[in-house]
Amino acid sequence: MRLPGHPLPPAFCQLRGSGQEEIGMKAAVIGAGMMGWAAAYDLVHNPEVERVKIIDQNPQALGSLKTFLDSDKVELDLSDLQKKSASDLLRGYDCAISCAPYSFNYRLAKAAVSAGCNFVDLGGNNEVVQQELSLHEEAQKQKVLVVPDCGLAPGLVSVLTKILVEELGNAESIHLRVGGLPQKPQLPLNYALVFSVQGLVNEYVEDCVALRDGKKVIIPPMQELERLKFPIYGELEARTTSGGSSTLADTYEGKVKNLDYKTIRYPGHFEKYLELQNSIGDRATLEKTLLNMLPKGKEDVILLRAAGEGNGRKIQYQMIDHYDPKTGLTAMMRTTAFPATILAAMIGTGKIDVKGAYTQEHFAPAQQIIDELAKRGVEISKRLYLG
Repeated sequence: MRLPGHPLPPAFCQLRGSGQEEIGMKAAVIGAGMMGWAAAYDLVHNPEVERVKIIDQNPQALGSLKTFLDSDKVELDLSDLQKKSASDLLRGYDCAISCAPYSFNYRLAKAAVSAGCNFVDLGGNNEVVQQELSLHEEAQKQKVLVVPDCGLAPGLVSVLTKILVEELGNAESIHLRVGGLPQKPQLPLNYALVFSVQGLVNEYVEDCVALRDGKKVIIPPMQELERLKFPIYGELEARTTSGGSSTLADTYEGKVKNLDYKTIRYPGHFEKYLELQNSIGDRATLEKTLLNMLPKGKEDVILLRAAGEGNGRKIQYQMIDHYDPKTGLTAMMRTTAFPATILAAMIGTGKIDVKGAYTQEHFAPAQQIIDELAKRGVEISKRLYLG
């Protein structure tokens, strides 16, 4: 969303040319959970990154991550952000990546701005994103960039929407479909927990934002059942869920006729989940029940399809990514953390020179992000249909 008095960045804000950027980036990763592991891994393996500070209140998590990374670049900071000033922790760093629960992100973004540190996060809640965007003027004064929604969905889907709109010229419709799944259906819900249970329930119970006939609309979650197929995985189903489209309806209202986001699951999952949700009602109890009920496994798959139509053409971007046994990183970890660390590195090394608070569809160099993901083994294919 572009707030009142919140101008778009200049059209020329793309990657700077070789030799113009600063090197020796100092990055801070907030949170040593699954996404923090993947973010730290990618930053440590980036030759332009000099130091990676990992902040968490759990000494066991920090110690395990330090052992996993096995790098002199890593610095551990055992801190409770509920009690300690995040500004002090981030001062002197070029960019911070929040892999903490989304409820922390507004306060962390404010702290980063105060510290003169660029900030990106993985997104997950529309209200928190609006709070972060309200930091625009303060971020400009401090000469830093705040970018919420840099994970998978929201995040990578926003980057793909941006490139679809640019390629089509006049986009009639954009349909975004994403699912994080076990590689094989798991009982009792044909699903396994591949990210936080709080994030899962948030997707399933909060309202969804879409474009219909060029106008922004609010639609209920878990509606509009759709059948679709992916190679290897066969027939799947998708329903409307919250958060994935984030600010896209605000950005493209009046420019794209129809835009929506749905989550992909194995057949039968949604029906079984809704039966459970209706029998419980209370959100806290539902989250606890799902946490105990759902199996947890590393062997997952991420399915993504971003399709746009306009000017007699249809363009489809598609990604199928699997758990990587060589690194131990799940597909959800890779496809959520890597888009954020790629953007953070572009910002922290000075390749992106935008100041303020923006979501990615306003400025991110989409093709370069796709290319960087490919270097990390996350392949996004493109198909063009004419007529």
